[in-house]
Amino acid sequence: MSDGAKVVTRPPKESDRALILSTWLRGAYYGIPYYRDMPQDLFFEEYAKVIKNDKSLVEVACLEDSPDTVLGYVIYYGAGLTWAFTKKDYRGKGIFSILIKDKNIQFVRNNT
Repeated sequence: MSDGAKVVTRPPKESDRALILSTWLRGAYYGIPYYRDMPQDLFFEEYAKVIKNDKSLVEVACLEDSPDTVLGYVIYYGAGLTWAFTKKDYRGKGIFSILIKDKNIQFVRNNT
């Protein structure tokens, strides 16, 4: 990043689960028009079950000197990208590129 802070990646911690679940649910509901045909509370309840059973891998980006500060994450399975999220203040700073480096992502698995 341009301010000199070093971004590193790590596996998700239990404390990351709420952020990952909430941003994935909100991103899918508000970002994919098809899902908005369903009442929001029903979508969140049912899609949360799908997310919790997903067998994809998760990689989290954080600051090296503040590993509990999540900047973004990717969810992937093999060469397929399932979902990606970067916090608004860190978008356009290469976080996604850091997260997918060496992942050999070749396709998107669903609507992300």
